[in-house]
Amino acid sequence: MSNDESVTEDNQEWQLAELVDAIASEIDYAEDTLSLKSYARGKSLAIKQLNLDLEVTVRRGQDGEIWFRTVVDPKENGATVLKLDFTQVVQSQLHGVRKALDRPVDNRPLATLPDITDTDIKQLNAIAIYSVDDLERYTQTPAMIAEVSRKTDLREARIRMWRQLPFLTEVKPAKSPPGSSVVIEGGNFGSVPSPDAVVLFQGQPAQIITWSESRLSVIMPQVRGIGVLFAVIDGQTTNTLPWEATTIDLLVRDIILNPPLPVAGDLITLEADLINQGSSPSGSFQVEWTINNLSDLSPHGTLQPNKRSQDSSIRHQLRFKAGFHMIRFTADPQQQLPDINPSHNTFTKKIWVRSRQELTIADFRPIKTLDPLLNPTLGPADVLSLVFRGLCRFNSLRGLLVPDLAVKWKLETVDKITKILYFQLHDNLRFHDGTPLTVADVEFTYQVLRKIDSPWRKLVLTSIRDIKVVDQKTIAFTLQSAPQRLPSQSHRLREIDSIEPRDSHPLAIDPPPVTKPPIDPQLLTLGIVPRHSYGTERFGIKPIGSGPFQVETFDPTGIQLSAFPDYWQGTPRFDQIVIPVICDHNQLLDMVLSHKVTAAVIPYSKDLAKTLRENKELTVVPLTQSQAQLLQVQSTRIQERMPNRFNTNWNAHLWYSTSESGEVQSFGLEGVGSRERCDPWRI
Repeated sequence: MSNDESVTEDNQEWQLAELVDAIASEIDYAEDTLSLKSYARGKSLAIKQLNLDLEVTVRRGQDGEIWFRTVVDPKENGATVLKLDFTQVVQSQLHGVRKALDRPVDNRPLATLPDITDTDIKQLNAIAIYSVDDLERYTQTPAMIAEVSRKTDLREARIRMWRQLPFLTEVKPAKSPPGSSVVIEGGNFGSVPSPDAVVLFQGQPAQIITWSESRLSVIMPQVRGIGVLFAVIDGQTTNTLPWEATTIDLLVRDIILNPPLPVAGDLITLEADLINQGSSPSGSFQVEWTINNLSDLSPHGTLQPNKRSQDSSIRHQLRFKAGFHMIRFTADPQQQLPDINPSHNTFTKKIWVRSRQELTIADFRPIKTLDPLLNPTLGPADVLSLVFRGLCRFNSLRGLLVPDLAVKWKLETVDKITKILYFQLHDNLRFHDGTPLTVADVEFTYQVLRKIDSPWRKLVLTSIRDIKVVDQKTIAFTLQSAPQRLPSQSHRLREIDSIEPRDSHPLAIDPPPVTKPPIDPQLLTLGIVPRHSYGTERFGIKPIGSGPFQVETFDPTGIQLSAFPDYWQGTPRFDQIVIPVICDHNQLLDMVLSHKVTAAVIPYSKDLAKTLRENKELTVVPLTQSQAQLLQVQSTRIQERMPNRFNTNWNAHLWYSTSESGEVQSFGLEGVGSRERCDPWRI
């Protein structure tokens, strides 16, 4: 047998503890040799550091033990490199962890310890603790006790009990508010506290109330959060127990207004943003709303930790007059909760409530339904143009058909008899109920017109052969080869009287070449209806459109509209438009002259127009191009963002009122949307 083979056979598996013991023996022998050398030669020598680098293979046995084998075969690759680094420990470092030599050796077996089990003994044996003396030597300090506990999976309290050291087993309750009474159970405390005895939590001493051999009662210090609890008795530090100082920390972060820009007279909802930042439930408490120095208390239920309040008491509804108002919300105003920072419990906000901007347009013409697909007219005060919008609209100043819901159009000639008209919609179009207006709604509107008994049905059938959705923003109308045109005065616009000359207005630019649309323009201005709600019995009474105003009430006596804040061109300047229907012409004229209405539409007569124009507080415009000739009369305090020929109120959302001094009284957003340029059709 070769020497290599002999070495391989002798290379038995070993454990790390065996290797350390062998190295320790070698070090002891080396230290003895150095001591003799230094004695003989008068020099002091010691081993300062030893480095060992082994290439080994590792195997884990069935009982969980780890076995090593040194790699000696040059043809074999080691799976692991084991590096050991031994550094000299001086005597002063060992003083605190070594058992004093003058203390007697207790060679009793571990089985003599109180309440110890065979499993406990086996776990201690696994780290070379076989006797009571071994246990004492391995547990000289709290850190050593903790290390033995970790390696053996035995509780520190049991090890301390065997060592007859003070120990803690349980704290009751495990969490409670600072300043509360807490009971600590354990053992070896002694019958009376030693002079230096102290119980600490997060480094702060607790007030000791009662003391016994196995039970302490203390008052916890004013600390916050999670930490550890321990005691120092007769110079011995106990093990630690977790304990949490629960807290209540109410914080009012804001007062939220809905609507965010309140208007005088509207029902406004105030909501406090209240959260419990603490670590324990608050219990019931009160909240206080103070509005302009008038206070109101309400009960509030328990608020859980790290939760935002949803209690009804954090909401308050009321109506304000115009002007500034001071709002304050306070949680637990009487400070009955043990809140750690009561200064966070109050939030104050100064709000501005603007004056309600209301426009009243009286009219003598009745209307039976507000369904744009069943009504051939725009109705009193052109109400349908306020509630609904079509693909296009009339620009009465220049006599043009221009885009409205559509951002642009394109006419494609396929052959001599086929023409396709494309429309692309604006982004962010919405109906009054908040649902998006899409090309599917446009397709639905025109398909309905082909089926129902509508005044527009014949015109649709003779003008449009097919309707097709191209993409999410584009719809295409395939036109009939010979579209029919119905006689109508509304689209034959011509120059009429105006408040200001057209040429003097900044919007008066040179008109593009005159072209005629290949379809009756009235079809392109029809209001688009929502496919998800059209057809219900109440649609003609409380319709859902996409115009700047939405219907609040409608009956034979009149119509009330409110501003639609999500209108794609911006929130209207006026909050409300009221359209009273006054069939008695004389009564209507009296309301105009007594300034009970802001504007009115009345039957035209030349003499009446002359008389009204003599009133310097009125602006009078005859609408003589209509089939029924009319007079539009309005207060001179009504200003217009854009010029209007008064044949339609399509831009009423941009109107505003002024005071006698000329100060603008509307605080709404102008919100004029941008448009892509396209070639409008002149009608």
